Amino acid sequence: DDDSNGHMDFIASASALRAHMYAIEAADRLQTKRIAGKIIPAIATSTAAVAGLVSLELIKVAGGYGFELFKNCFFNLAIPVMVLTETAQVKRTQI
Repeated sequence: DDDSNGHMDFIASASALRAHMYAIEAADRLQTKRIAGKIIPAIATSTAAVAGLVSLELIKVAGGYGFELFKNCFFNLAIPVMVLTETAQVKRTQI
C-alpha cells in the first residue's frame, strides 16, 4: 500500500511490458495493484502451512522416530486439498 517506494510502479511497468511482448491487453496500474494485493496473503498463507508441516517432520527427527513415520505432503490451498503420502525407500549405496 506504500506507493512512495516505487515497487508498484515497477510491477505495473513489468506487467505492461510482458503484456506487450505477448500481445495481450495490458492492465492499468489500479488493476495491477489489486491483483498484486491478493498475492501477498496467498504467499503468507502457503508459507505458514509449509513451516507448520516442516515443524512436524522436525519433531519426528528430533524425537528419533523411525523412517516409516515420515510423510510427503502435497497441498493446494486454493481447492483446498492436502495429501500425505508414504515416503519411498531410500536407495542405499555402499561407498
